[in-house]
Amino acid sequence: MKLTKKIEQEVLKVYNTGWDAYMKGDLTTHSTCLSSKFKIIGTTEGENFNNKQAWLAFCKKTIHQVVGVAQMRNRKIKLDAVGDGVMVVENSNIYVLIEGKWKFYSKIRITALMQKEKTGWLIARYAGQ
Repeated sequence: MKLTKKIEQEVLKVYNTGWDAYMKGDLTTHSTCLSSKFKIIGTTEGENFNNKQAWLAFCKKTIHQVVGVAQMRNRKIKLDAVGDGVMVVENSNIYVLIEGKWKFYSKIRITALMQKEKTGWLIARYAGQ
């Protein structure tokens, strides 16, 4: 597949919508950006989920640890065509609110595999590091 500007825009719209919704605690919108075949390999042993439902159940229990207390900054996103999908690789800095001040926490890399489905581009896989 050739990665055109139109495809890039479509993919980034879904990717950013999914992350923005997650960071705001809007799991309904976040869910609409995920494929029914979604899987995630997170940064810790406890963040590996083999399906969308397990991931969303985890999010419901832990989203309070993100909303209003974590921000992704200095986001650098690159796209690559991979077969019939698109690989999104993001390098960002995570800041957390500690005692009323935003403090640098860590550099992170997120890799997402986007697949074109009947309803449009969706996130099929996440991997964090």
